[in-house]
Amino acid sequence: MLKKINFIFLLLLVLIIELNAENKLHIGLSVGLAIPNEKVSQFYDDARQRIEGKDIDTFGMFLLKTATNIGYNIQIQGRVSLSNNFTFVPTIGLSRFNEGIYELVPLGIDTVIAKTQSTANIVPISVGINGHLFKKFISPYLNANLCYNYISYTYDIFWTNDISIPIATSTTQHRLGYSVGAGIDIDLSLVSLNLEAKFNSVNIIKYDNEEPTKQYFTFSLGIIF
Repeated sequence: MLKKINFIFLLLLVLIIELNAENKLHIGLSVGLAIPNEKVSQFYDDARQRIEGKDIDTFGMFLLKTATNIGYNIQIQGRVSLSNNFTFVPTIGLSRFNEGIYELVPLGIDTVIAKTQSTANIVPISVGINGHLFKKFISPYLNANLCYNYISYTYDIFWTNDISIPIATSTTQHRLGYSVGAGIDIDLSLVSLNLEAKFNSVNIIKYDNEEPTKQYFTFSLGIIF
């Protein structure tokens, strides 16, 4: 996994160097909110965790008790002008979501034997294009990105009685996704202020047909140097 991420970084670096040879590179930093759908915290789908040699789906079910809370998003991006209206935008970010709570109920037993609280971390490495409608003091734009998403889950498990069974407490995934959005740049002379809203689809290519579609919105405020 680390080799794949390093390879992607290397490709991005080569692209930036080539583009920056003719156009100035600008760096942007932003923070904001990340609002997920409930499937973001659904960790057992394609991980195929096993309990004592049995698939979770044959042992019992994790029933959603509380959907994932609103999380936060941070990102760093580069900007290289391709023309007066189009900008190449490589980006790496982190969206973190807490407290997706599930209850484990074995088949044939109407009793909750465990509760688990999940934390999801999504690291999108993306390349995209900003298409500016016009460039003035306030410059609105539309944005589209192709993303490689590195996803990690950790779970805290709380047993409701003396029963304790082996279960994984972390998993990782990697999925191809995309994001589309819109934003505005406000020219403050030395720096620019950026406001952006994006819709993010994490897994357009899924592990199998049972894997749920995981999506979230981000709303961010940033500075471009």
